Amino acid sequence: MINFLQLIRKSSWYNNSFSMDKISELPHNNIFSDLKKSAIWSSKLAWESSKKLFCIIILCFSLQAVIPAASTGAIGMLVGKYQSGLQITIDFKSHCFWLGTVIFLFAMEFVLTETSNYCRIRLIDETGISLQKKLYMHTASMDLSFFEKHDSLNKLFRVSIGGGANCFGPIQNAMIVLVGFIQIATLFGLMVYLQPLLAFLLILAGIPMLMIRGKNAVEKYNLSIRTTQRNRLSRYFTSRLTGSENVCSIKIFNLADEMIRRFEGTTRSVINEKKRLLRKIFFRLSISVFVYLIVFTLVIFWLSYLFYIGEIEAGSMAMFMLAAFRTIRSFNNISNAVSSGTDSALSIVPILDFLAERPLISDSKNGCSPKSFSGAIRFNNVFFCYPGTTKEVIRGLSFSIEAGQKVAIVGSNGAGKSTLIKLLARFYLPDEGEIYLDKLCVNDLSLRWLHDHIALVSQRPIQFEASVYDNIAFGDWENLKDQPEKVQELAAQVGIMDWVNRLPDKLNTHLGKLFGETTLSQGQWQLLSVARAMARKDAILLFDEPTSNLDINAEIAMFRAIRNNFENRTVLFVSHRFSTVREADRILVLDGGYLVEDGTHEQLINNNGYYATMVRHQTFDQITK
Repeated sequence: MINFLQLIRKSSWYNNSFSMDKISELPHNNIFSDLKKSAIWSSKLAWESSKKLFCIIILCFSLQAVIPAASTGAIGMLVGKYQSGLQITIDFKSHCFWLGTVIFLFAMEFVLTETSNYCRIRLIDETGISLQKKLYMHTASMDLSFFEKHDSLNKLFRVSIGGGANCFGPIQNAMIVLVGFIQIATLFGLMVYLQPLLAFLLILAGIPMLMIRGKNAVEKYNLSIRTTQRNRLSRYFTSRLTGSENVCSIKIFNLADEMIRRFEGTTRSVINEKKRLLRKIFFRLSISVFVYLIVFTLVIFWLSYLFYIGEIEAGSMAMFMLAAFRTIRSFNNISNAVSSGTDSALSIVPILDFLAERPLISDSKNGCSPKSFSGAIRFNNVFFCYPGTTKEVIRGLSFSIEAGQKVAIVGSNGAGKSTLIKLLARFYLPDEGEIYLDKLCVNDLSLRWLHDHIALVSQRPIQFEASVYDNIAFGDWENLKDQPEKVQELAAQVGIMDWVNRLPDKLNTHLGKLFGETTLSQGQWQLLSVARAMARKDAILLFDEPTSNLDINAEIAMFRAIRNNFENRTVLFVSHRFSTVREADRILVLDGGYLVEDGTHEQLINNNGYYATMVRHQTFDQITK
């Protein structure tokens, strides 16, 4: 996400006509190819979601396609039974037959419409669930680097506002278009039989409407692509102005007016561009509709004239006029479906783009899943720079950690401490060198097995809107979801049962601001995440500066609890607090991506090197404070 301070400093970029929109555009040179892919994908998704509903909808649409021509013909035959005035022909049975046919066809049309509407709504819900599952699963499979690129965030944004709400839309509108064309074809055949020239005029006048609707949909889609970056930016300003974690900074720095100005400027630019496009669309449609109405009016007047001079009968005139009105409705349905279908199909394109993304780090079927695991770690001449950059964050890093060791990793900001943790968890792949667990290269291990044997506690842990019990048990859910005694034991080992017992429902208290009434301090959330990590009994524990929200006594108590309760487990502990670091069996000192020192606290102090200098500076700062 865009950094807040960067936005403040780069107002010149903000005022430069939003040039970053050019970066976010997706080149789709073949619109028809995109429409085809979207329609096929939509059909497959609908079929997978509910075969029964899909088949019922197809059946309803198929029957609806032939009813207009049949009912129009039946009404024409019924009118033809009348001669002059109210005089009715003697063939009363024939009259009743055609009257019953008309009533039956109208009733059938109503039943089919309501049935298809019910099934369509049901299928939209089913396809929506299926799609969300696909998107969530695919998101979970993507690399960490994918979420650190702004073009990837643009893709996710387009997915979030795209065709997810109605992935059945393209195939549904395709059916409406197909039904409309069948209706027009049958009605056109009827009109050609009665008045060929007039029939051709009506059909030709309706074609521009269809073409313009499709063109409008494509231009609206291109607009959404061009404005993706600005829409994301607008949402960003909204989150800064409404997020509870940002309110204090906004108030202190008196930035509300500036953020509102930037929000309005960003949003207004999108609205103005959309307004220009809507004016163009309105003008095109108005011209096409006006032309069609002129042709339709002339056709009706000419038909009336023919009836007046006696060249056509009442039944034929009624039949042609009904067919013409039905044709107008079919044209309107087709044009709306073309527009809506093109919109929904093109809105699926970002979804297909996202689902086409493949992680660089995937779980190979040939990955190893060892039956036993001790926790030994070895880095062998590892080099790494983050994707899209050239600066090496890790440079020739080599060290070995024995199983069960408690190792602290220290260094200044940017030294490569957190990167080391991410490489070990295989969130990234080294550019050079290898990383080993128990003599097996990390790259050769099953990714799922590796993550099952790693527990990570970060500086800002995830805060689950769930009970205290769930927040701990999520660390090993399958084994702990029905084990309250073990969960309580974990909470006791971390030392949080005192304040947990003071909560309204103790372990069953729902936490969070969104759906619950009980919130915790950052330090308490941090201790919960530690208990969650410790739930994995045979995993390596990775602590990436987890104690920044803890006071010194709580930090030391937590580290000693880890030593006492998990003495056989390997622990890597990133921290800036040397009062805690000294508790480790061993300390690795990083500087600029290099390993510059390695030893116990006493050994490194006696070496009087980089580590000793950092300790003296921190001690001095604490004394002066």
